[in-house]
Amino acid sequence: METETATISWSAAASAPGIAYDYYYSPTNTAPTTTGTGSVANTVVTKALSGLDPATTYYYWVRSDCDGTDKSSW
Repeated sequence: METETATISWSAAASAPGIAYDYYYSPTNTAPTTTGTGSVANTVVTKALSGLDPATTYYYWVRSDCDGTDKSSW
């Protein structure tokens, strides 16, 4: 099966989160309620995604992870 890649990006927070940015992506336009798909360092504002289904629209959300338990909303 053929898969596709994409890169998501977002604007940095006014002050960088303490730990990371969590991200979540899905073909369903419904924000997650708890966990994300993954995370990147607090200095990174892009993420390359792979293994995506062709001809499928994906939606993504990003939140700040301040200390492992204190996180912004999606």
